[in-house]
Amino acid sequence: MIAQLIEADLKAEITEAGRTITDPRALAKWMSAAGVGRSAMSAATGADFNEVFNKERAGNPYRDTPSDEYARLSLPLTPENYPGRPSDWERFRPDDVLIKRLSSALEDVVSVMYARFLGRWPDAAGRAHYEGQISGGRPDWEIVREIELSDEAQKR
Repeated sequence: MIAQLIEADLKAEITEAGRTITDPRALAKWMSAAGVGRSAMSAATGADFNEVFNKERAGNPYRDTPSDEYARLSLPLTPENYPGRPSDWERFRPDDVLIKRLSSALEDVVSVMYARFLGRWPDAAGRAHYEGQISGGRPDWEIVREIELSDEAQKR
């Protein structure tokens, strides 16, 4: 359950970056820092812009740097700007990034659930309550559902 939440958040984060970053070099920098490749970006945004790079590289024996290639993109990265067949998320999702985020999340499951559903970090009482339930063997999906359906989460 937590892995699916982290994956959904990562995909949403990639999609948001592709749709809101308006400077191509800034997008290249964000992708590099986030560990996200072109195929994952294409899969998350639904924009089939990989072909842009393939055509550029075929005609350029000296190969531009990634920043130069990104400078020629039309932003935002949307299906409207780049219609076609985007990359498949299951095949091209950035698993190394997901694994790092999942490792961190497993160290602090309660914080991840609070951040995801309540948009904040847990207070001391909430943390103690849910950590006690987790160590007592309560399934994480029950806790996720409880937080997701809480009054505070519904008001967000």
